[in-house]
Amino acid sequence: QRLTLAQERIAEHPARPVVAVPGSSRLALGFAPEALPPLAADGRPVLPLNLAHLGAGPVMNRALLGRLLRDGVRPRWVVGELMPSYLTPPADRVARTAREAGHPRRKVRDWHPAAGPDRAVRDTVRVCREHGIGVAFVLAPEGDSFRTLYSPEARQRVGEYAAALSRELDVPLTDARDWLPDDHFTDGHHPLRRG
Repeated sequence: QRLTLAQERIAEHPARPVVAVPGSSRLALGFAPEALPPLAADGRPVLPLNLAHLGAGPVMNRALLGRLLRDGVRPRWVVGELMPSYLTPPADRVARTAREAGHPRRKVRDWHPAAGPDRAVRDTVRVCREHGIGVAFVLAPEGDSFRTLYSPEARQRVGEYAAALSRELDVPLTDARDWLPDDHFTDGHHPLRRG
């Protein structure tokens, strides 16, 4: 449905360069293009599109980019979310997602990226570059209650991984994990519209 809505918005504004923002439920709920101030590039207004999906990680976001390109949609930029729990091995993801939803479990102490999601992020960057699409990464906001689920070492490893990936691939990174206070979230990691 989001692809259909995106195509309709692009048809309404065909001359506007598109900023595509795929991602997880964090961005689906927290990125509100209609709340942004007017954006422009090369003297033309920009069309930001929220293409995030519930449960979408790097592999699904890479597939979404493929569908956009197949359907003739060529964004000028793609902002890719680096969500820590979707960068881990599948067995770890279930436990981490449960903790993220507020289920009482121990802290995440040993965070490390899995090969598949890391490969999907890298492939997304490669495909974007092949099509002349600019890329940026974002670590979405998290509340204090959510950030405490990660040990300081695990949180540091997430930041180090994202920063190293940014440097290696020459992709700008925005680390917004501590941008919003707890009362701007429904559950510690899904922002309210005011956030």
